[in-house]
Amino acid sequence: MWLFVWLMCWTVLARLFLTLYTIPHSALGGELTKDANDRSKLFSINSIFGYVSGALFAFTAWGFFLAGESILPDGTVIPKHLDATAYGPVVMTASGIIIVAIFLSAIGTKNRIPLLSKPPSGQERFSLTGFYKDLIGALRNPNYAFIMVGYFFLMISVGMNETLQVFVYTYFWELQTEQIRWFGLATVPAIILGAALSPLLMRLFERKYVVIGGLLTLIIFVQLPIDLRLLGLMPPNGSDMLVPILVASVMCAGTGFAIGLVAILSMLGDISDQNELFTGLRQEGLIFSARAFFAKASNSAGHFIAGISLDLFIVLPFEAVPGEVDSDVIWRLGLMSGPIMILAALVSLFFYARYRLTRSEHDRILDELEAKRNLRKEDDKPFN
Repeated sequence: MWLFVWLMCWTVLARLFLTLYTIPHSALGGELTKDANDRSKLFSINSIFGYVSGALFAFTAWGFFLAGESILPDGTVIPKHLDATAYGPVVMTASGIIIVAIFLSAIGTKNRIPLLSKPPSGQERFSLTGFYKDLIGALRNPNYAFIMVGYFFLMISVGMNETLQVFVYTYFWELQTEQIRWFGLATVPAIILGAALSPLLMRLFERKYVVIGGLLTLIIFVQLPIDLRLLGLMPPNGSDMLVPILVASVMCAGTGFAIGLVAILSMLGDISDQNELFTGLRQEGLIFSARAFFAKASNSAGHFIAGISLDLFIVLPFEAVPGEVDSDVIWRLGLMSGPIMILAALVSLFFYARYRLTRSEHDRILDELEAKRNLRKEDDKPFN
């Protein structure tokens, strides 16, 4: 019981301080450039750095910190990633890298402070009441509401996948840590390719079609091998063909995810422009903070659903040994990690399809904003 309370408190604190950084960091992306194409490129580069570094660290963690096996006091031999004592060095190393990266980002963008948009004079001081009032006002914009609700359902599936993934690798596919590490490395070129393709695709198609295409690719390939195994169409565990097929599927899913994510972030930047035209306030912080809230709330819901399913539906034994789990348990694990897991992501596509802010409409908004700014400059000029 006390271990759960300890874990819950530190998880909440970690999420809190992560939010205090990620919201202004994301909002800054919408401020650095007003050009739609440049903004797409900026978020593309941001996604590349974020996800590539995460993938490389995953490769390092699986290949070094969690590689091999551990021997428990009773003599039982288990994969090292199932040994709780193996995670201390992983956490300390990750924390050190995060601290350095945050300070480098802050120092590197400090010179942009004088160029940021200024809040209007006479703006009310921040308050929680005012924040929720502004949030409700922002959600009255149907384009913003569609993105947020779509993101909510998408992140439920992402949270379920994050929770179940290690169990799928360990018990469903019966992989060793030396094999699991390649999935992190395979994500690197996939993220780079997807993040590079997204701005190019957004030059050719409307943003919502790029989002839908990217997420459809993610939905198909993230669970395709599991579905094929449930149908008896995949090579058996231990086959030389198994890992290459799984790696190829991870790369396709990662490419689709990067394409969709960059397009979603670009859409939020466009909505900041639309919001400024309607209200006179840009409110990137509000817009991106609501995204962070929806993401964390739904992602946590996905973790919760997956955790409950492990106990009540999959019924995976607490001390399960890979290769010795009942076939019915393995089948339920595959069912939950495949077809059931992607249901919420499929729902998200319905809401993204209802996004209505087109490229031509956004160009018109930028022209009107520029005209308003020029008018204010003329009004601010002193009389001779």
